[in-house]
Amino acid sequence: MPLTDTWVTTDEAHLYPARIAPAPTVQGRVRPGFTIAAVRQLAAHTARSALVHGPGSDQITVIEGAPAPVVLHIRWPHSDRGAAADASRVIRPDARGLYWIDGPDWKWARVQDGPPLAATAAAREAWRGELRESGRLMGEILRTRMPGATSCLVDLTTGFGRITDVEINGRIAWPTGTSEDGEEGYGPFDDHTLGEADEVMRKALDHGRDPVELKSGGWHDAHDSGLRRITFAPADAPATGSGPFGEARARATEARRQLIAEAAPYLVREVRAAVPGAQGLTLEPDPLHPCAEFTVDGGTAIGALDVPGDAAHRLNARLAGVFTPRPDHDDLIACGWTPTRDGSRLAFPAA
Repeated sequence: MPLTDTWVTTDEAHLYPARIAPAPTVQGRVRPGFTIAAVRQLAAHTARSALVHGPGSDQITVIEGAPAPVVLHIRWPHSDRGAAADASRVIRPDARGLYWIDGPDWKWARVQDGPPLAATAAAREAWRGELRESGRLMGEILRTRMPGATSCLVDLTTGFGRITDVEINGRIAWPTGTSEDGEEGYGPFDDHTLGEADEVMRKALDHGRDPVELKSGGWHDAHDSGLRRITFAPADAPATGSGPFGEARARATEARRQLIAEAAPYLVREVRAAVPGAQGLTLEPDPLHPCAEFTVDGGTAIGALDVPGDAAHRLNARLAGVFTPRPDHDDLIACGWTPTRDGSRLAFPAA
């Protein structure tokens, strides 16, 4: 039976490349076969879920061996029912090298726009990694002046954001509101130390301030103050300097640009559905409200406001997806867009 290359998901948060049979199963579900690379992704996600939530759902483990790895499928919900055969099974690859992971507990659904959605998820995860590394580095910087510091509070409600408090075990150790803070209010710190830590924080915020992503990256709400609490690495953790943060920023940049590249063909499709004959798209990359203008035959410009309602809605949804991680002008240029007076332009391939 011929198989179709596609992407599948069970929760819309994690997507995997797979091959499926043309006909769906009960309730529109699909039965996917995965390469070992995709199985490793699935195994990593189920392991991470078990660490966060405990062993309450299915877990996938790859067991290396010859001539090919095998997959152990543990069904934790069935492990206390006394039937060992129901609690686990071993999955071996078929003649095409595919591992078929399915069953009543797997509600696999096909994802039409798999590549850009997967790239969006990867960009979000990369930014969360950058947030986590920024908190570690901020802690190392502030501990040069306050060795016992365990966390800090940051105000993101105005301007670029700033560190407002430094804590030791949940107690505010700076500022004290007393003469110990000194004439300039820096206490044990100086303007260079606070400025350096602030700069790390602001770099981490270059490409977003989404509250959900901030929390996932370790920047938690601090009660009802409107502030965010960043908890530092344990005091006995070895200092690693700025290297890991720089590497995390590089990964986040790569992920943003991968999203732009993956989304480009879909963006072209949506633009041409809205504006037949469109030859290009000029975009002013406002992170919150990207402004688009399209070119058609003869270089005539058509503004986004002139696009019919339904088509405009689909197009705006696609633009919002591309701009989830707030790519900047440099990101677009690195992905083949060309600079213009008003922003960046993507020239479309011939229809």
